[in-house]
Amino acid sequence: MRASPLIRRRGTVVSPVVVLLILLSAGPAVAQEEIPFSIPDVLSPAFPYDLVAARSADRIAWLAYERGGRNVYTAAGPEYRPVRLTGWWEDDGRDLSALQVSADGSVLLFVRGHTPDRTGWIANPASDPR
Repeated sequence: MRASPLIRRRGTVVSPVVVLLILLSAGPAVAQEEIPFSIPDVLSPAFPYDLVAARSADRIAWLAYERGGRNVYTAAGPEYRPVRLTGWWEDDGRDLSALQVSADGSVLLFVRGHTPDRTGWIANPASDPR
């Protein structure tokens, strides 16, 4: 007896699905063994932001968020080796913003702290009276 077309069709559909399920079930187990990580590993790299450059000098500056602390960095060409200008390592909730570099690269300006929100409140997570 010949198999009906419906049975043949089912057999061709089931085979790729079974193969796909086998491959997918083996994939995550291999990936978990090769790349172990922890939350501190994920949070430890610095996150640079707000990159600015001097107009007429080989100088750049940026803000970096690293392990809770926010700091200002600069680098001068041609080597562009990073130099940390500030030393705020604790997460006190004060943000850095409005980074600017003078045209000749000799002066860096930034704001440490927060501006008022829509309702006029300024964030003060440390309850600092100043």
